[in-house]
Amino acid sequence: MAKQRRILGLSTGPEQLDEVIAKCAELSRKYSAGVTLLYVREERLFDLPIFGNSTERSMESLHDRLLEHLRERGCEEWAVLAYDNDPVDRAKLEAEREGSFLLVSDDHDETDEMVEKIPTRTLILKKGLPHRYERVFLALDSAYGSDEGLDEVLDFAAGAEVSCYMDYQLIVSTSDPSLDPVVGAMTPDVLMAEESEVIDIRKNAFEQLCKAKGLKGHFELGEHGLVDDILDRSREAEPDLLALVTEDRDTLMAEAAKEIAPRAKVDILIVYNH
Repeated sequence: MAKQRRILGLSTGPEQLDEVIAKCAELSRKYSAGVTLLYVREERLFDLPIFGNSTERSMESLHDRLLEHLRERGCEEWAVLAYDNDPVDRAKLEAEREGSFLLVSDDHDETDEMVEKIPTRTLILKKGLPHRYERVFLALDSAYGSDEGLDEVLDFAAGAEVSCYMDYQLIVSTSDPSLDPVVGAMTPDVLMAEESEVIDIRKNAFEQLCKAKGLKGHFELGEHGLVDDILDRSREAEPDLLALVTEDRDTLMAEAAKEIAPRAKVDILIVYNH
């Protein structure tokens, strides 16, 4: 019998708890997956509503209140874990322990660290949004070598209008022997001439991929850095969801994701091909 897939929901406080629960419940039905709710509180949150007052701070009490909160929402079969502090490390440990295929998290102060440390697919819910996805802006790693992550996003947002974007960054190393030590960095025009063949190959492959998947696609030579380019194009597209598909954890896209995630104004989904 195949092992049931599991979703890990991370809540770092009551402000977005119901948003995390609702999204996990929706995705649990979609993927026929089990759910573990991980609630990691900070001391300043102890006295907030539904989680007790100063005389009711034990972890057992918090756990019981979370269970009751889930029962009221029809989620009584979920596993519940409650801890103090260190949400990223606790989420990483739990995701690895149970082999979670998806992390659904609220938007918290350690979002950038979470993106850096947690290797599984991650959906970050921005506070107060409806979390329904009709328009998706999908940024595809220029180093991509597999359709796996792209297909996962298309399945995740089935029925949504998806626009695909690739930003090819022109980068010259200071150790490059073609870099003139007197003149300094090469101009974009010179760089484009140097890399024109690679750029053409990437652009053609991207356009063919978009055509095969039936997607609107836009290929761009980056001018302002991957982070700003993606955020700017995403804002122009006005999506409900920003999806980043990165080839692995060592590409420019993976590095940019750590900065994009906390700055994005809409929900963000990060998927790794490897």
